[in-house]
Amino acid sequence: MQSGRYYRPGVRNHWYDALVVIVIRLFFWLIIIGIFASPVVAWYGLDDTPLVTKGPKVGVKDFNSAKAFLEQYDPRNLPDGKLTVITANQRQINTALAAALAAAPFLKARIVPSRFGLLGAVTAAPPIPSNPFGKYVNARILIEPSTEGLQIGRLSVGDIEVPTAIVRPVFILIMDQLVGAGRGKAFLETIRSVQVTGSQVRIAYRPKDGLLDDLKSAAKDTVAAGDPKITKIYWQKMHEIHRTTPTGSRVSIVQYLQPMFTLAKQRSADGNAVEENKAAIFAMAMFFGDIRLERFIGKVREGEFAGGPRKISHVRLQDRHDWVQHYLLSAGLTLAGGRGIADFMGEIKEVQDATNKVSGFSFTDLAADRAGVRFAETATGSVDRARRMQEFLSRPIGEKKFFPEIRDLPGGLTAAQFKARYGELDGAKYKSMVAEIDRRIATIPMYR
Repeated sequence: MQSGRYYRPGVRNHWYDALVVIVIRLFFWLIIIGIFASPVVAWYGLDDTPLVTKGPKVGVKDFNSAKAFLEQYDPRNLPDGKLTVITANQRQINTALAAALAAAPFLKARIVPSRFGLLGAVTAAPPIPSNPFGKYVNARILIEPSTEGLQIGRLSVGDIEVPTAIVRPVFILIMDQLVGAGRGKAFLETIRSVQVTGSQVRIAYRPKDGLLDDLKSAAKDTVAAGDPKITKIYWQKMHEIHRTTPTGSRVSIVQYLQPMFTLAKQRSADGNAVEENKAAIFAMAMFFGDIRLERFIGKVREGEFAGGPRKISHVRLQDRHDWVQHYLLSAGLTLAGGRGIADFMGEIKEVQDATNKVSGFSFTDLAADRAGVRFAETATGSVDRARRMQEFLSRPIGEKKFFPEIRDLPGGLTAAQFKARYGELDGAKYKSMVAEIDRRIATIPMYR
C-alpha cells in the first residue's frame, strides 16, 4: 500500500480532533485555576461522587452511524454563509460525544433532550493533588430552545450556580484569545436556532465568511505536537535509508528503526532526547502510516523530499507489512493526540473492518496498534526513558525485543462473528482479550 494512503477511517477527522483538543485544554485549565483560586470555590465546586459515571454505551453499529452523521455535517464541505440544519437524536449526539471525548479519559459527559431544552452533564476527574474537598468536578448545563441563537438557561459547577448573564461574555473573551478579536461573537452567532422535539434535536447554523478557516488555523496552532524543523531532519533520513534498502526482497522494520534512533542518540547527546524521539517517530509514522500526520506538526516535506516513497510493501514486522503501518501510525497518533485518540482510532478501524468481508475484525491488528501506543509513550515519557530507548534501539536487535508475538490472536471476524464471540466493545470477553494483548506488550523489557 502506498505511503500516505493508509488512513484509519473513523468518526473523527483532523480539524475535529484539533477543535476538541482546544476545548479539552481550556476546560482543564479552567478547572485547575478555579479550584485553587479559592478554598471556597474548591469547597463548593468539587464533589466526592461523579455526576456521570460512564460515557454512553457504544456498540459496533453505532460507530458507523456516527461516522456517517459527522461526515454529513463536516464544515469543510459547506460554503461560508450557507444555512445548514443539523438533525440528530439522543443516540447520535451521545455517540458522537463519546468519540470526541476519546482524547480525554478524565472527562465523561452525557446529553439528554427534554421539554426544557438540551440538558448536559459533565464529570471531570482531573489529576489534582489530594485534598479534603473531593476529586470530581461536576458541571450541568441547559441549552434552551430558541429561535434567536444560542441561549444558556442554566450553568452550574458543583454547588456553584454560574450567572447566565456572564456565560456569553466570558465565552466570547476566551474565543477571542484563541482565534482572534471579534471571532468569539462571530462563532456564537453561527448558531441561529435550537429546537427540541421529544428526543429529536434541530440546530440551524450559518458560519460567517472566513470563520471556519480561522478556527482551523487556531486549532492547528494549539495542537502542534512536534517541531517541524527537527522532524524534517528525520524525514530526510528516512528517505536516505529507504534509498539504500533493497526493494527486491522483504526486510524488517529494524533496518529503519536502528539508524533512526542512532541519529536520535547522536543529536540528543547534548540536547533534548524526548523531542528527538518525537521527531523520529513522527517521520516514520508519516513514511509508513499516513502522510497527513504532518498537519499536527507543521511543514516537513519540501524539495526532493516533498513526496512519500513509491514502494514500501517489502518492509515487514513479523512478516506483515500492515503491522508496520499499524504500529508506527498508532505511535504517531499517540504523540499527536494522546493514548485516547490512538486507542479509539485503532478500535474503530477494526470495528469497520468487521463489516468488510475481506479483512474483518482483527485482534492482531489491534495488538499492533496498542504496541505502537506503548512505543510512543515509552520513547517520550521522560528524558531518562527517551535515552534508554535510544540506547536500546541503536543496537542490533530482533523484532521480539520491541514487538509482541501476536500471530496466534483471532482475526478476520465478521461483525456477526465478533458479536457472537465477544459481544460489544465494553463487554467482559472483549476486555479480556485486550487485557491479554496488554499483558504480552508489558512483558517486553523495552516497555517497562
